[in-house]
Amino acid sequence: MIALAAIAVATIAACEIALRSPLVRSLGQLTGTSRKAASVVSSGRVSDHWKERVLPAYALRIFSSSLWLLGCLLALAAPVVVAASLLTGSLAAGSAYLVTALPLLVMLFVGVGWIWLRRRVLA
Repeated sequence: MIALAAIAVATIAACEIALRSPLVRSLGQLTGTSRKAASVVSSGRVSDHWKERVLPAYALRIFSSSLWLLGCLLALAAPVVVAASLLTGSLAAGSAYLVTALPLLVMLFVGVGWIWLRRRVLA
């Protein structure tokens, strides 16, 4: 029971990180850059010379945005993984515990409930 309470608190911390992080904006920038790169590649009106110049810049932007998104996702997962690892004694045991049904259901219901509560009641 203590383990599930700790997972619930860690889930609330992860939800707060998600709400405060620039995850949605970063994902939008990544999507926009990918669309621009795809339109340049598929356009017959853009010369091959210009494509050779602009596509490496788009690739760098996509790479940096992908790394930023990875960092955001790791920051979201960190509270829950740390809590499970501390409760079980090791990272492997904590990870194995997190993918069982009961902790997943606790994370789901606590996460959805906290975001609903925060958006509707605490706003």
